[in-house]
Amino acid sequence: MNPVLKAIPLIRVFFYGAILLFFISDVVFAGECKSRAPRTHVKYSIDNTQYIRNISAKELTERHSSRNGGRTTGLASSVVGTRISMEYEGETSKENLYCLRVKKINFNFFVEPKIYIASNFKRGSCEYNAVIKHEREHIDIIKGAHKDYVPEFKSFVKDIARELPSFFPMPLTSMDSAKDEISAFIQERVGDFMNVVNEDVAERQSEIDTDDEYRKISDRCHRWEEKLDDEDE
Repeated sequence: MNPVLKAIPLIRVFFYGAILLFFISDVVFAGECKSRAPRTHVKYSIDNTQYIRNISAKELTERHSSRNGGRTTGLASSVVGTRISMEYEGETSKENLYCLRVKKINFNFFVEPKIYIASNFKRGSCEYNAVIKHEREHIDIIKGAHKDYVPEFKSFVKDIARELPSFFPMPLTSMDSAKDEISAFIQERVGDFMNVVNEDVAERQSEIDTDDEYRKISDRCHRWEEKLDDEDE
């Protein structure tokens, strides 16, 4: 086995499922109960890539072991998820009962990319440049998939809004449990959507995580072992 190739890691991408944060507005009571789908608003954002350079290859390998038994010299780790907030309205009904309605649902479909580069490699070195080039390809795939799914996500959340659970008039003491049911419904549906995105991204990532690609990275530089062995001394 080529010893330099052994030093090239499996560079994993962590693609997390939906992150759901609910901020509930105060209930407002007015008029007769009406049933209609809530408005939806989708914001999408991609943060600037954060670079972490103060963790050694040994530490990275302990955290994220390599497929080929070598050391993990770089890692692309991105949180891709959805933050959700909802606005509710409560309307008075007869006999001190109330109708709960979701007025608006806000979705923030986001990416928070990070790249870890082993501290063994100085900025500008051949090894540093080889690792960061590969990791940026992983991040570009995640960003591309995110943008590809934005139009579908906008349509998807409109379907969610039309399918929300409905309730009979209820006492005020039952409103929290009704909100929990609505939240659980949205969380499950968005989770299903994110699982589809996750599978697609994993397939795209596998196209650049190949033995041939790692061989090319290995052949690009000639001091992998020297720089990795230094931390063992």
